Amino acid sequence: MVNLEWYRTFTYVYEYGSLTTASQKLYMSQPGVGKQITALEAEVGKQLFERTARRMLPTEYGKFLYSQIAGFIEGLEKSEQKFRRGSSKNCPSIVVGCSYDFFHQFILKKLPEINMFLTFKFGDMEELITYLEKDKIHLMVSDREYTGYDHNFSLIAESKLSLYASKKLYDDAPFKKMDNTNAKEIQQWLSNQLWYAYDNDLPYITDFWKTNFNSRPQIMAKYVFPSFRDIVSAMSAGHGLAVLPDYIGKNAVESGVIKPMFMDNKKPNCKLLWVNKRTTNYHYEINLLTNALNIK
Repeated sequence: MVNLEWYRTFTYVYEYGSLTTASQKLYMSQPGVGKQITALEAEVGKQLFERTARRMLPTEYGKFLYSQIAGFIEGLEKSEQKFRRGSSKNCPSIVVGCSYDFFHQFILKKLPEINMFLTFKFGDMEELITYLEKDKIHLMVSDREYTGYDHNFSLIAESKLSLYASKKLYDDAPFKKMDNTNAKEIQQWLSNQLWYAYDNDLPYITDFWKTNFNSRPQIMAKYVFPSFRDIVSAMSAGHGLAVLPDYIGKNAVESGVIKPMFMDNKKPNCKLLWVNKRTTNYHYEINLLTNALNIK
């Protein structure tokens, strides 16, 4: 099988007429260039150059081959120049991993203002961490700091976690406020309700429970979704409870699809963090994108 680089090397030798000059332009050794030309000639079964003491002169078949591939090689190099890191920073590229909720809430509307080539990968936290470590993404969004990887963390924004209910459950709820006199009754009532969650580990529900009851919840979520927006949609047509970041919950409340419960209760913090590998080669692109988004 012909290596595409052999064709590139062939065009350089053809255009410069010299193994030495071609090797300098390609940042290769002269013997390496010569070996690629020999390999290409063996593959196509034709002699491509007449070797002289001073120049590499193309044969008739060499001229024919050049006429057939020169345009393709030129197009390939133009594409490389557009995307090659360091050659031009007019429109750099980066791959970002985040949740669909973050993308929809903080990025989607700002895309027309960002002069970059952006590729997005959506996934849960464990998937995104693996993608980042394997260089399948260059920047990710996390809701927590974690250990075990040599990653940088920087704060994007902070929110609060609040309890939200479907409208019917809110209207039927026997409790509207939470205080020291009714905490046990509320805890028991909450444990008997239907719950929606973002993850089977119940991280947000657990944070809410520990903050308000100093214990872990003894519940199971009936419905687990990969997106807060899906939770809101399901709750608007159903009956149950969920703990959501306020940047999601407040918008849903304003739309009239869910209700906030126990507004006087303690609200744990929820952070959003940019994460990248410490050894990344994409510091310029990361700074460019995060500054352009300017999330508060």
